[in-house]
Amino acid sequence: MLEPGQQIDRYLVEDVLGEGGMAVVYRVRHATLGSPHALKLLTVVGTSVQSRLLQEGRVQAGLRHENIVAVHDVVEVAGRPGLVMEWIDGPDMEAWLQAERPTVDQALAVFDGVLRGVGRAHAAGLVHRDLKPGNVLLARTDRGLLPKVADFGLAKALAAPDSADHRTRTGATMGTPGYMAPEQVRNAADVDQRADIWALGCILYRMVIGRPPFVARDTIELLNAICDARYSRPRDLRPELPDAVADAIEGCLVPERDDRIPDCATLAAVLSGEQPWRVEPRDSVTMVGWTEGEGGGEATQDGMAPSFGTLAPAGGSAGGGDRASNAPSEASAAPAPPSVASLAPQSWSKPPGPPPRERRRRVSPVGIVLLGIALAGLVSAGLFFLLVLGIAAFQASDVDSGMPVFAGARAGAAWHWSGDAAAVALQDTAGGTWQHGRVPAGPYTIVASWDGRSWGPAGAITLADGDVAAVVCSRSTGRCR
Repeated sequence: MLEPGQQIDRYLVEDVLGEGGMAVVYRVRHATLGSPHALKLLTVVGTSVQSRLLQEGRVQAGLRHENIVAVHDVVEVAGRPGLVMEWIDGPDMEAWLQAERPTVDQALAVFDGVLRGVGRAHAAGLVHRDLKPGNVLLARTDRGLLPKVADFGLAKALAAPDSADHRTRTGATMGTPGYMAPEQVRNAADVDQRADIWALGCILYRMVIGRPPFVARDTIELLNAICDARYSRPRDLRPELPDAVADAIEGCLVPERDDRIPDCATLAAVLSGEQPWRVEPRDSVTMVGWTEGEGGGEATQDGMAPSFGTLAPAGGSAGGGDRASNAPSEASAAPAPPSVASLAPQSWSKPPGPPPRERRRRVSPVGIVLLGIALAGLVSAGLFFLLVLGIAAFQASDVDSGMPVFAGARAGAAWHWSGDAAAVALQDTAGGTWQHGRVPAGPYTIVASWDGRSWGPAGAITLADGDVAAVVCSRSTGRCR
């Protein structure tokens, strides 16, 4: 930890602004010019972490836009790199939203700047991949709050997806769960700018509704809600919301990215009313348990998964060109329901006589029993087949963390982890290692990797049949519980 008055290269440390799991941000001042700056300094060691920080610096230094935090310099402290950035006099958006409830006009004024900053990054061939209110700083100016997008550490270069600086392991999940697009949940390497469009929809929802669109009791439930797009429609929670704003949010939060609002320019046109965009009505999902002012806190989520119909821009094409991605779905190709007029009573005449009497056949009780046994067997076989497929699919979705993973987990307990470790697994008494998901009941040693390379014990846990455990890991203590 740096102390006030300490000099780092050409900068004097003045104060600590904030601390996260991997870095500390200080307020510093140029020793010669006297200009204020922010210094982001890593608190962990590791080649991958350092390369991410340097990537962040290169990306932000090259963008140069009033709605993106500028990076001015790179310094080194005890072998760890640090970024010298512009000093922002103001809170981040998450703190602002917790302290105030902006009007729709105020929210749109701030969101417009966020949209411009993200649009600049997209124009440079970059995808941010971690857009959220906490990564938007609000500078106080004579014109009001000026938003500045920060933290491009997870940015991906679309033009060079296989370069060393931007390589992402296939199957890896990167980002903040509550703001990740469905395709990012499945594979962070397979994303484009439409993943940022989804996150922008989540941010706009948070600004005008007062809570995130996706909240859940645990991470697994949250990610399932995202992939199924289960959220409360903004019009159901705030009926007075302008149609253009509600349409823009729903156009961003479409799970099929080919049917999503495609880019920042189209999103801006939808918000201004220049480009209508409609998502066919669906059942809204009721979210309960959200406490105002908790930021991205957890809450209970109820309701069935909605079914999306065909998405199409009403009255024009996106971005001024033909949009070929709004093909009708199978649901939309179904016959239209009858009109009210077709349901009106029709004239009819009395039939000449009753219909012929059907001949009743007697069913043997033995036949009924045999039929019931056969049906029960078919149902049991089907359920077993689905269970095997489900377990196989779940195990196949695990991300390779550099440790051996034993197949064959069956119904027992389930677990997942969170925190600032690089990777976490459970090790059974026989030495088998299990990643997040279903595991047999029994005692386990929690093993964690803090640097992404070496592993070590970090705690212990005993799971019983039916348990669903949440393991939280803290780098500061080196323990998981």
